[in-house]
Amino acid sequence: MDRIQLLLNALLCADLSEPQQLVLIINIRKTISGSEEPPVQEILQTNILHMLGSILNAPDNNAAAAEQVRLMKLEAVWILSNLAYGGLDEIMKILSPEYGILTAVDHMMQTSDKPMLEQVLWFLGNVCGEDKKLQEIVISHTCIFAVLQSLIDTSRISRSLLRTICWVNSNVGRYRNLNGDQIRIVVAIAKAGLFCEDDSIASDSLWSIAYVADTHDDDLIESMAEQDLLNMLVSKLSSPDTSHFIPALRAVGNILTCSNPEVVERCLFAEVVAGLTGLLMQTSTPVIKEALWSFSNITAGPCLHVRAFAESNAFDRIMVLSESRNLDLKKEALLVLTNAVTGADVKLRAELYDKTQAQIFKQMIFALDINDVRLLMGALDSLDDLIALDAWYGSEGTSYSLTAEFERNGGLDRLEEVMKHPNMDVYNRASRLMGKYFERVPVIEPAQSTKMSDVSTSYGTHQQ
Repeated sequence: MDRIQLLLNALLCADLSEPQQLVLIINIRKTISGSEEPPVQEILQTNILHMLGSILNAPDNNAAAAEQVRLMKLEAVWILSNLAYGGLDEIMKILSPEYGILTAVDHMMQTSDKPMLEQVLWFLGNVCGEDKKLQEIVISHTCIFAVLQSLIDTSRISRSLLRTICWVNSNVGRYRNLNGDQIRIVVAIAKAGLFCEDDSIASDSLWSIAYVADTHDDDLIESMAEQDLLNMLVSKLSSPDTSHFIPALRAVGNILTCSNPEVVERCLFAEVVAGLTGLLMQTSTPVIKEALWSFSNITAGPCLHVRAFAESNAFDRIMVLSESRNLDLKKEALLVLTNAVTGADVKLRAELYDKTQAQIFKQMIFALDINDVRLLMGALDSLDDLIALDAWYGSEGTSYSLTAEFERNGGLDRLEEVMKHPNMDVYNRASRLMGKYFERVPVIEPAQSTKMSDVSTSYGTHQQ
């Protein structure tokens, strides 16, 4: 700090030439960037922002000193990039209109000077990545989207600049506050990065897609879910690099929340089921859980989507996971299966029952032991649909009927316990199942009259 203050004081000398000023500014930059964790708060208590604002707003009309002024501005933005590693309060101080820094940076972004532009983008990328409030200030007070769009439309661009653009793009797009036009620019930049053979560029581009696909706007998801992009995202699911398959998984999962079945069918055409199945074999619980969430969005769709799942290797794996000792994975797997049962037609439902030798039915019974409202609702609906297969098999009233199988596996006792649940929707659903298929209909008051009608009976099409 003492060294920085001495250098700042030296800059106050009125008789310094431009080369001498440049040397001092370079030394300030090296002092700050040479520290792994520069004391940003203390540095900002000096007059450094006044100095940087003066440099950035200095006129360029002196031809003789133009290059020196350019280099001073480049160094000044470099210093700002380091200072922007501070917290929200520190960066808000940097952006204060008092210093004119953001206005000057906005003007400098429109330059054809690529090194200058790249350094400015680094600064704004650091700012946007810190907080949503800061990102909104940058978007509203600069032409960052117009500049990013013009750069990506350029026929030739250096890999270094593309890397910076894609990184800034991921920071600008990480908050759920962009409009449709802005999202389209983010997607266009991300697509350009995805088709570049550079690991860091690809990683940032994948995260950009994951961020903007995290929306409830089906029209936006549909507009970005073009087949070439989906093919690329699915291909990244099999990457051994965590910086690729994790954001790809998040992006795919978000896209699969779209309620338009055509979008999910595009994903199925891109062989998303095979890509997700590979991730079910991971040892990481969060990865498996997120892959299961993606499958739940597939099985929440029409019968065609359920069949694609049922005929894949993923079905057997998820049946195994539904018996996992890890309760989180067990619940997620069971939710996939409840969606599959309720989304299937009678023929496919019977195939699932036969394929598992009634195990899927037993898993729905055992799911009644888990106190999770969404799972209980799904399991009760699944049991209703599965027991109704007695009519399909012609086994009603026999010892091998599904109602008899339900009783043999402790279903009635479990159902009576569920009827004590405080959630009225669960209670009503359980009571209906009891009255529909079993003569023994006990009158059981719920533990507490809690109405939760907004609880979804399908696990799919939800956001994480």
